Amino acid sequence: MTWRAEEHKLEVLTAALEEQLTLAYPDCVHNQNCDGVQDDILEEIFKLPLQDAIRKLQCAEDYEELRLAFQQAVKMWKSNNNNNNNNNNNNNNKTICQNDETQRSTDPILSLSLFDQIQGGFGPPIASEEIIGAPSDEARLALLGKIVYLDGLLMDWNEIFPILRKDLNGPSFENAMELIGLHRKWFDQARSSCEYTPLQYGLCQNLLETIFANVVVGAQEKETHLTDKCRSSFLTSLVLNWRDMWLDLMLRDQYSPDLAQEMEVPMLVLFLSSSSSDGCCLVQEILAMIDPCSRWFEAWVDHVSNQRLVFLLGTQTCTLAHLWHRLKTAVTVPVHLLSVLSIMIVRLRLSLFPWKYLTMPLLKEQTVEELRSSSCSQDDVVDADETSRNITPMIDQTLAFFLDTVYNLPAHTASAAVAELKLIILHGIETILSGCKAEEVDFDPRYQKVISSLKDQPILIDRISIDLLTL
Repeated sequence: MTWRAEEHKLEVLTAALEEQLTLAYPDCVHNQNCDGVQDDILEEIFKLPLQDAIRKLQCAEDYEELRLAFQQAVKMWKSNNNNNNNNNNNNNNKTICQNDETQRSTDPILSLSLFDQIQGGFGPPIASEEIIGAPSDEARLALLGKIVYLDGLLMDWNEIFPILRKDLNGPSFENAMELIGLHRKWFDQARSSCEYTPLQYGLCQNLLETIFANVVVGAQEKETHLTDKCRSSFLTSLVLNWRDMWLDLMLRDQYSPDLAQEMEVPMLVLFLSSSSSDGCCLVQEILAMIDPCSRWFEAWVDHVSNQRLVFLLGTQTCTLAHLWHRLKTAVTVPVHLLSVLSIMIVRLRLSLFPWKYLTMPLLKEQTVEELRSSSCSQDDVVDADETSRNITPMIDQTLAFFLDTVYNLPAHTASAAVAELKLIILHGIETILSGCKAEEVDFDPRYQKVISSLKDQPILIDRISIDLLTL
């Protein structure tokens, strides 16, 4: 660093310190003589705010530079205040202030206070008390937008997240959309360290609970403040950001049973169960368009034990029964539900798949709290009559669903989503055939049915045949 550069740096620090002295000791502006203020008193004023910064200085020269700048700032502060009092010219004072402001606005370093410069240009942390006590939603949103320290957000999450959820359901569409953006920004910043994983789960859950509150809880009697277009945009943004956050956690191997269990029941009920709520149908359509291959579900299944998977989808939420009912009653089979069914079959194999839960009677719609507090446990078993039920019709119907979908999907397409969806369903077909071959149950007729249905797509037939030969 050249001598001129060092001198400029010293001038900048001196000017910043002088400004802070004026703010910290304003009464001296009206004194006849500021020389009565001792230097050690001024040093005491700044001792606590600067002591952390001094500890972080990398070498002794930095400390000496800061000490020299402080001494010069004290002299400049005393001189300026005495001159101002002696002149007693308000017009001149205004002109000086305006010139100072103009100078600071043109110098990027002087535009920040000394404390902000020490913290790398960032302002001080936003306390949770400020956020909670904000006089209006707009003022609170402005404070939330200034949050840059995730540690404070993580420590105060239990106090802040109810405020965030309330504001997400507030009267302002623009504020709610901006809050969704802040959730995503904080989530992305939290990817820097595993210590922020609880915060990421909290942000993700906040969006899911907001979706649930808007489309399920009291959806029939609650009037929305949003127009249909705004409501659709709002729900689309919520679903898109929740799906991306959830998938990111699963793909980065950040699954935590304790943290994820708060979302597992709501997401299964919301996105896979049949519902009379128009809002619930809307978010299911949105997720189907965003993720037709149900990657959010597949990534989650990879982390959950077989026992818990069967318990959640079969016993606790009856999701499998709802899924089967929707597949059989739909005019057009929802392909994203077929991908979920295929993912389940591939994961559990034919022998372990809980076919008995597909035909369970549909229960009345329950709240998430009721489902979570269900008396069933993962060790519960069904009656002997259930286990002895003939599952052949359900296997044949599932195979028919898969074959019809693969046949109707374009044979040659540049769409990665269609190719991935076809591959997921083919894995389900192969799993069913391999299970039938291993157990020597109706393999030949089902294999011939597959060959007949896919005769126009010989590449798929060769693939399935090769995979079966390797068993």
